[in-house]
Amino acid sequence: MLRKGYEALSVQDIIDEADVGRSTFYAHYTGKEDLLRSGFQMLREELKEAQSAASARAEASHDDPLGFSAAMFEHAARYADHYRTMIGGRG
Repeated sequence: MLRKGYEALSVQDIIDEADVGRSTFYAHYTGKEDLLRSGFQMLREELKEAQSAASARAEASHDDPLGFSAAMFEHAARYADHYRTMIGGRG
């Protein structure tokens, strides 16, 4: 996606980069859209866990009501190139 943009990206590009077979890819995903949705679902789950942990800490200390947002920014920093691609018109 970083090199070609999402629209030009093919399942073949994905399986070549991941070094998996086509049948393995399709055993887990119906296509590149399904893979993308799966990635967003994993992000949602990660942020929910971070929110729960931050809420528990905030209840205990009452000093960090927005602590859960740190997980979102950490994720964005870890995958900055991907975020730029998705937001910048090639996504």
